[in-house]
Amino acid sequence: MRTAIDSADVRTRSWTCLVAVLVLSAAVVPATGAVAATDSATEGAPSVDTTWADVLTDSAVIIAGNLTALGDAANATVRFEYRQNDSSDAWSTTAAEPTGSTGAFRANLTGLEPGTVYAYRAVAETAVGVDRGDVRTIETPADRPEATTTGATAVGETEATLGTNVTDLGGEPSAEVWFSYSPTADSEPLSEWTETPTRTVTATGPATRQVTGLEPGTEYEFTSHVRTEQEHGLSTGYERFTTEPRFAVETGTATDVTETNATLTGDIVALGDAASATARFEYRRLGAADWMTTEAVDSGSAGRVRTTVDGLEPGTNYEFRIVGEAADGDSAVGAIETVETIADPVVETGGVVGVDEESATVAGDLVALGGADAATVAIQYRNAGANTWHETDGETLSDSGTVDATLTGLASGTDYEYRAVVRADGVTETGATATLSTDAATHEPTVDALSGSDDSSPNPHADLAVDWQVSDADGDLSSVAVTIRDGNGRVVASETASVAGGTADGSLAETVKHGAGTEYGVTLTVTDETGATATDRTTIAA
Repeated sequence: MRTAIDSADVRTRSWTCLVAVLVLSAAVVPATGAVAATDSATEGAPSVDTTWADVLTDSAVIIAGNLTALGDAANATVRFEYRQNDSSDAWSTTAAEPTGSTGAFRANLTGLEPGTVYAYRAVAETAVGVDRGDVRTIETPADRPEATTTGATAVGETEATLGTNVTDLGGEPSAEVWFSYSPTADSEPLSEWTETPTRTVTATGPATRQVTGLEPGTEYEFTSHVRTEQEHGLSTGYERFTTEPRFAVETGTATDVTETNATLTGDIVALGDAASATARFEYRRLGAADWMTTEAVDSGSAGRVRTTVDGLEPGTNYEFRIVGEAADGDSAVGAIETVETIADPVVETGGVVGVDEESATVAGDLVALGGADAATVAIQYRNAGANTWHETDGETLSDSGTVDATLTGLASGTDYEYRAVVRADGVTETGATATLSTDAATHEPTVDALSGSDDSSPNPHADLAVDWQVSDADGDLSSVAVTIRDGNGRVVASETASVAGGTADGSLAETVKHGAGTEYGVTLTVTDETGATATDRTTIAA
């Protein structure tokens, strides 16, 4: 006995299909003794046999015949005749099919009555004559309920509504409908799938059942069943659905990182059963105990979320994570990721390279560029204790190194403060403040005035008087020495006076007995604190 059921519709794990196969196998019965039509007695007529039949549904069967000989003709037409068994009604006829060769042929009979025995026979006809095969019978199964599995709706994280379409109640006033389902990753037979409670339906049409307790983010397969008190039904179709994944977030990376800012990113991976969600970021210095929190960002769908944080410390490691809150109350926290802010450029104030009365050359060291490709280094300076800095022209470096700068227009003997300064990518950093002193100006003392006179009346004596004035631009006068010699070079008077400051004056008086009629020489030497001297001379005629 052959079976005409499509193998794709037969699942060994379905007991309903096994029942159907048993019904089909028992439905074909042998012919009841009818004989071939007398047409075949015509000489040269074709020859045909009625062969097998199989049940397709309770209202359709497939029947087969075999054209064994064309007789004296080159072509023939083949067809089937059928009617309810033991009926006196005229035979119904299938459409004739032309053929030019012997062989098997078949036809589907549809629109039959369930639970009814039908007689059928093969017919072959040529121009020479007609032959009819033996009459055989086949019984259609009793009317059974039917349903076709449809898709799943209202699929959430842990629930779904399974659907079927009941197309036939099997002639009964009601039928029971239920479902079997299982994750597709499982391989147990259908009999071990989870079954829903039955539902009674009293009319054809859609029927559903909600299932709960499913695993989120899991693919399931399901099928439907239908039965009446009299018959197990025919239910076709297997459908699949995937439950929604749980609400989930995922921490991303930090982008657009500067010395003080960073853009934190993350993803709302799945909303789960919620229609919307909010996400925020928590961040803190690496190793700190408390988190700082950004403003929440609303999202109506899964996708990327980003927030920029500022006020960070340059060159510092931070950790961050995304935190999500779904509208249905679910929450999720992403893994912790880290980001290091870009370090500021680093500059150090160097030493004094050289100094004189009016200028000084000092150094600055660029230690690190930070996150910049290049940096400009200059020197700032001011009088010690002043409020305003002056700045030299900057020098741009693309790597660490030393910069020398000359400070000009300084005052001699003055204390100055100076420091190195660096600018890169909008960031300005300075080094420590150092000090220097310009050299004091060195000026020799000068004799501003030197005069001598004889103030004696005509007599043999000489009354000598010397007046002088000295000065020193450095203000460091030390001493003045005055010496009077006679014409023979003999010292007749001398005096050394201590002086101070920038100017000084004085006088020396001496009486020389019997000194009239002689010319005297006067020498004045002024000395400052550095040892520098100035000398002047004059004469006195007595």
